[in-house]
Amino acid sequence: MSFRKTILSFLLFGGTVLSLLAGGHDNLCVQTHFGHHGWDPLKNLKLVKELGVGWIRDDLYWGSVEKEKGNYKIPDYAWEWIKEAKKNDLKIILILNGGNRLYKDEYDHDGYVNFARFVAKEMKGYVQAIELINEPFNNFRRAAAKLSDTPTAWNGYDPKTGKINEWALKYLRTMNDMADAINEVAPGEYKILGLGCSPPLNTRLLKQGVSKHIDGMVIHPYSYRLVPELQPYGDTPAFLKRDGVVVGDKAGTFTSINKELMKTSSQNNGPKELWATELGYTTYIQTQPQVQNYGGFTEDAQAKYAQRHLMECLGTNMRLVSWYTFYHRRNSAYHKLAGFGILNYDGTPKPAYNAIQRVAKTMKGWKADKWGDIKVYFQKHRQDPNPVTWDGSLRQTFGEPRAYMFSSNNGKRRAAAIWSTERANSDLQPRSATVIINSDRGLKSITALDMMTGKEENVKFTQKGNLVKIADITVPDHPVMLYLEGSDPVTGQAITDTDIFNSAKNWKLHKARSIKASFSIDNNSVRLNFNGKGYAGISKKLTIQEGVSQLTFQARSTNKITLLLRVIDSTGQTHQYKLSAVPSNQWENFWVDLKNKHQNWGGAKDKKLHYPLTAVLFGLECSSIQQGAIDYKAFQLVNMGNQ
Repeated sequence: MSFRKTILSFLLFGGTVLSLLAGGHDNLCVQTHFGHHGWDPLKNLKLVKELGVGWIRDDLYWGSVEKEKGNYKIPDYAWEWIKEAKKNDLKIILILNGGNRLYKDEYDHDGYVNFARFVAKEMKGYVQAIELINEPFNNFRRAAAKLSDTPTAWNGYDPKTGKINEWALKYLRTMNDMADAINEVAPGEYKILGLGCSPPLNTRLLKQGVSKHIDGMVIHPYSYRLVPELQPYGDTPAFLKRDGVVVGDKAGTFTSINKELMKTSSQNNGPKELWATELGYTTYIQTQPQVQNYGGFTEDAQAKYAQRHLMECLGTNMRLVSWYTFYHRRNSAYHKLAGFGILNYDGTPKPAYNAIQRVAKTMKGWKADKWGDIKVYFQKHRQDPNPVTWDGSLRQTFGEPRAYMFSSNNGKRRAAAIWSTERANSDLQPRSATVIINSDRGLKSITALDMMTGKEENVKFTQKGNLVKIADITVPDHPVMLYLEGSDPVTGQAITDTDIFNSAKNWKLHKARSIKASFSIDNNSVRLNFNGKGYAGISKKLTIQEGVSQLTFQARSTNKITLLLRVIDSTGQTHQYKLSAVPSNQWENFWVDLKNKHQNWGGAKDKKLHYPLTAVLFGLECSSIQQGAIDYKAFQLVNMGNQ
């Protein structure tokens, strides 16, 4: 079978026909590297279009345009792929890239601004976005180092002085003036993209001041040796020492880093959009004995991580995400840059091609939409067997779930994507989970689409009022789309939010003599600090009426520890439920069925729940001396009757 026929054969997934006639997904992109004189654009852009993405990203090198000082010409080979992309309805991110040896400073400020001005005039109608110098912490920084003996670092920070590197300030001036020049000659023609790609460098540049003509902040969120949901950044002492700033939460989650970057941008009148113009996983075979930044992953893992990364970007409304790269850059199994491609060097597809194509085709027309709430409850954690310590900070997944909501057809159709964040391709079977959906619509059916295999199946569920419960569903290490069909409004509230964490009033602390404990309440969550051995908890009186048979809440622990949930019934009998928490520093979802086996004492001493319940306690139990904290929030009452 020919390669083209092989690609076309991928377009039938689980009985769903995926049309090639419509344009590609406008939030998805792939790096093509035609600017490196690689591969035949006339042939390969058709394959990109069949992939289903709406954009390509490629280079235009300054040295190829200005070969004589002051004389500019777009090379013929560049026009070839640029015009071919337009014929195939593919938008272009054009990277103004590289140095020019005609200048003493290969990244001369005025020279680069003039280059940008010329390109902006020439590319009207052909290019939709212009990116201002790829990863300036690489060649741009090295060129600056040749002209100065001042220290340089990839993060733009000198820990000895606490100041930003001069090369980073130079890039900021160059980027700002390039953006202003582009806007001057072609106002409103392009999305103008810039900044330094890494979170700490972007944070510094934003605080220094970015041109109002920069539309998009560029990030390159490679996960290197980590799962896609984690990054080698975050709120740890080691990263603070390394970078001078921290970006993101303690766990280093991809979403927290992006959220903080956009918050910083808003506070400093920076770009309003986030563009991940490079991310990817390589399948190279490592031969060096020393630890490498990039792990060499299996082709199946590359495919699964591609889907997870792209779906998380789509689920968080990122303007664009670009996979790096379309082809292998080298015909070698042993070079890290060779394995990023989703096509082998000979043009044959890898599993990642199929995986990205399914995301592009399946998700076209769907947008992130907070139409309700969805939570995934695992019974057991799936601890990372290969945790990574990066520059002194532990990065580790415990297989936490991800769940993102989408809608299409102006909100008439709804769907959700769920997956486990564990390492791909474990030798263990995927875990089953309970999924709880808070919906204002009565559902007629739920269909699950496995995004890797294309298999579709009907999902059994129960619904009472606004609560939809899927009692047992397999949640694998790659996305599953749940299509929720039904439009009738619901009546009744089977799942009810509470506000018990909005104030410290009427809470009471309990603890063993062998442990010290204190608590505080802030931003609708409670923190319980502990130091010692034994149990500690906080309780509050409240009334829970008959019919409420499940309780849900979220918790976040600094330690591997046993959580306690207690309820007191109308006879004074205590019912205690034990749960397991891990030190993930991420919010975990907990689901407690009050009818399940548990411990009882006091009151009626009959092991039966006597409604109304009159109080609740959130606590912990340490079997050995420990010190740490647990946060609780989002306590809900669930009335599913006898279901």
